[in-house]
Amino acid sequence: MVKLNDMLDSVSVHGQEVILCGDLNCCFLSTNRNDPDCKRLKSIFSCLDFKQLITEPTRITKDTESLIDIIAVNCPMNIRDSGVISSHLSDHELVYCVRKLNWKRAPSQIKTFRNYAKYDSHRFCKDLEGVDWDFAFAPNGQAVSGVDDLWNVFKSAFIRVADTHAPVIQKRVRSVDNCPWLNKDIKSVMRQRDYFHS
Repeated sequence: MVKLNDMLDSVSVHGQEVILCGDLNCCFLSTNRNDPDCKRLKSIFSCLDFKQLITEPTRITKDTESLIDIIAVNCPMNIRDSGVISSHLSDHELVYCVRKLNWKRAPSQIKTFRNYAKYDSHRFCKDLEGVDWDFAFAPNGQAVSGVDDLWNVFKSAFIRVADTHAPVIQKRVRSVDNCPWLNKDIKSVMRQRDYFHS
């Protein structure tokens, strides 16, 4: 008990969250309130602000019931649910708790992208062929010099055509960056779901 007290005390002092679970061989049912070991353990939990979550018997025999499999936490506000599940595999029942994820939804973002809803690749290529590239690279009869100038002229002419076939639009997008379980595969399946839904 002394080692357990010192360990829980040192962790709690540093503000760390603790979930202590297991068979501690101390019955937490009210019928065993005079057990000195159980009294000592309850005193440790009380002094260090630990809450024991399990309230049902966890070991049931023909003649006795006891609550010796516990889950004690120092941040009970982070636990959404807890209880006992009958496993029928041993004389000890299964105890569980469900912890909240405590993640906050990230604010939505305004994203800019092209709208390809009415895009026709053949018409786009035909309009690109119709650009007077000689004039584009030699406006007012003066040839553009330098790689950067040539790139800027080409890009401007290309974007003018692209804007007519796939205009730039802005949309508010819900951010899900704070969900660590959302990987590329899950996002791909979600996009397929949304596509079929629409």
